[in-house]
Amino acid sequence: MFNVTNFSEHPSNSLYTVYKFKSGEESNTFQELLEKASLFYEADEAENSYGPIFVVAVKNKDEKLATKLNYLALGKYRKPIIENKVTRVIIYAISIVILSIATLGFFLSK
Repeated sequence: MFNVTNFSEHPSNSLYTVYKFKSGEESNTFQELLEKASLFYEADEAENSYGPIFVVAVKNKDEKLATKLNYLALGKYRKPIIENKVTRVIIYAISIVILSIATLGFFLSK
């Protein structure tokens, strides 16, 4: 089954959730956040067909907080969809103009 998140149930121990990272930096940031929150975890490095993968297992009872910390760790290294700031501003401006015209048309048609 296709999974769009970087976490899933532990394959052999249903008491844990496993978070998978493509880089050691992301994994280390996640581990630091877990330590600051005083959450127990186990970390390891594995190999798959795409290269090294960094895994961190957290108890299911801490899953809600760990998932929030996971998103913080991933967000720190995420690149914007549109990296060029000028292009991003132009696209936002065009979107606002189109939305404004559509809203104006909706109210004027009544």
